[in-house]
Amino acid sequence: MAKTDIKNKVEVEEPIEDEVILTKRQRIIAARKLQLQRQKRAYGKQ
Repeated sequence: MAKTDIKNKVEVEEPIEDEVILTKRQRIIAARKLQLQRQKRAYGKQ
């Protein structure tokens, strides 16, 4: 669910001109946010 939420936000903020570049940026942004969330959860459990 998190990935779709992030992608929707990016699409709303930026007009779609080059879909290939946008999807690459979305994947990078989504991956970074997911990694941060996982790290926070891991530290919280310790």
